[in-house]
Parts: sequence; C-alpha cells; structure tokens
Amino acid sequence: MRGNAGLIIGGLGILAMVLLGTLDVASQSSGAQSKSAPGAWMLPDTSAQQAIVRRYLDLLAAGRYADAWRLLTPARRSEQPLEQFTTAWESRGRVVITKGRGPYAKTFLWPAAVDQVRARFWVRKPQSGGGQTWSFIVAQSGGAWRISGEQFLGPLAVDLPPASSPVEAIERAVRMNYGSIWLPSITILFNEPFDDGRVIIFRVLNPLLEPKEEGPRPTAIMYYLRPDRDGWAFAGGGSIGTIVATGVYPVACAWTWLRFPVSDDPDAPATAAFYCTVEDSRVATIELERVDGAVQRANVLDKQAVFFPYAASFRTPWPSQHPAAIRLFDAADRPLDLPTTPV
Repeated sequence: MRGNAGLIIGGLGILAMVLLGTLDVASQSSGAQSKSAPGAWMLPDTSAQQAIVRRYLDLLAAGRYADAWRLLTPARRSEQPLEQFTTAWESRGRVVITKGRGPYAKTFLWPAAVDQVRARFWVRKPQSGGGQTWSFIVAQSGGAWRISGEQFLGPLAVDLPPASSPVEAIERAVRMNYGSIWLPSITILFNEPFDDGRVIIFRVLNPLLEPKEEGPRPTAIMYYLRPDRDGWAFAGGGSIGTIVATGVYPVACAWTWLRFPVSDDPDAPATAAFYCTVEDSRVATIELERVDGAVQRANVLDKQAVFFPYAASFRTPWPSQHPAAIRLFDAADRPLDLPTTPV
C-alpha cells in the first residue's frame, strides 16, 4: 500500500511547509537483515494523563462545564472561576467527540510530554466548525492528575529565531509537531552538505502516522536546511509529498520537494527528490527509475539513507511522487530480489 501522496501542510507559517506529516503507510514484515535497528528507548506511560484529558473533553462535549471545571487544579480554579470558565468554552464553540465518520476526523489524543497531552477534536459553532489541535498541561493534585492549563495550537504568531544547527532545527520541528517526549526517539540517518545547505534524513517515532489507532511507529523524513541569520532555517522537504515508514522494507523510498522555489514565480527553479532508507546490509547500490525514464544510482554501502535530487517545475501537475522502479544490487553489482516500497 502506498503512502498518501497528497500535499500535507500544517498551519505554522513558513515552517508549516516542512513540518512533519500524518501519512497513511501500511506495514508488512520483510524478513530483512537489519542494518539500522531503532534504539531501545521506551515511551513513558502517560495513560493516566491522557485519561483525565479525555474525561475533560467528554464533559465539555456534553456541556457539563461545572463538572469539567472540577477537573482543574485548585490553583487554576482560583484563577478562573466557574462562570469565567464556562463563558470561555462557550465562546469557543461546542466540543464534539467524533468517531471518524462522515467529514469528521476521529478525536485523537497523544502525549507531548509527561505533563502535556495534545488532542485533535472537532469544534462546532453556529455557522461553522472545524478540527482544532489543543495542548493540555496536567499536574498532580491530591494524588490525581488535574488540568492546570490549556492552549489552542493555531498558526505560529511570531517568527522563530534560526536554529543554531541543522540538528537543533530537526528537534524543534519534532517538539512542535509531536512534543518533547518524542525527542529521544530521533536518530539521524543522513547528514551531508548539498548546494548551499545541508540535507538531513532522520528517523523518529511518529504518533500521528495513520492509522493512529495502531500506535506510534517509526518514520523517516528528509529536510533541506540553509544558513539564515546566523543560524539554520528550513528550505524544503518535510511532509510535502510522502514519508517513509521504517522497519517495513529492506529499502523504503519517499518523495518530497527538496528545495522550494526562491520566488513566487511557478517557473522558478526548484529541486525535487526521492529519498530512501536502507535497512538490509546486503544492499550496496540503489538504482531508482523515475516515471520520466531518468535513472539515478547511488552507492549505499555502510549508509542508512540516501537521496536522489533532480530539477523539477513547481507548476501543477507535480512530478510523480512514486518511482517507476526501484532496483537493488549487492556489493558485486548482482541484482537483489528484495521487497521495497510499492511503485
């Protein structure tokens, strides 16, 4: 099953163009000889924190504002009396807990930190409605978890300063999209210069990979970063296109806009790229054929990932986001009959 090749853009200003995606990628067992197994990091148990946030949302959805208010910490209740609390939530619209039927995405919660739970749910207003993402801060009070704060995660209101390094930029993107609890799951697979910047391919445990009900799974994502204002800024890659579900195939490939056009002119030069992860030590060369007939080869011996850049137009229709063929070879240049992501 192919990954969702549609354009997936968040709402965080220019950074939204390269943030992490929520793509549908099927998983299968390949029996590969592991080349880069994920680390042994274990996700902390936050089931109790998620349960109190889910209860809070259920009460808000039922219009039981007094009961929801009682789930706040004492300090929060002192700061926001019941009348103010009720008025605030009524002005935002009615929370709707959805099962994923019709046009509504299913209500989903995930841990962002030990004391933070994020949730995506539907909010209905008299003449409108839409999905929203909120962050809920929780704290222990009287031996139980309570809600101490909440924040709507809308478009970024201010420009962030450039990151001090490409890796810091990657960590910032993971923190903003998933939460700080996922930072220990980051593994850098590829970090090399390209043109006037650097290309980074990294693996991270992704809590938003569809279907979310299967739990967090590792994905690989590619970014292009350039020096900017005494730091590093995103210039391409991310969730535009497809991403790689790792631990599925010996070689898995995805597509993205590696470098965006430098102007609003749709004919301005841009760079697209396929990128692949390598999880089988027998693979020494990858040969990738695009649908336009062009063929690119890369030596991947002792590498965990590789990318295949090429010039492309930013006009629609975009280039195909799936290659025509992926061919694998061993160190003696003999073909390898191993499964790859479908083409």
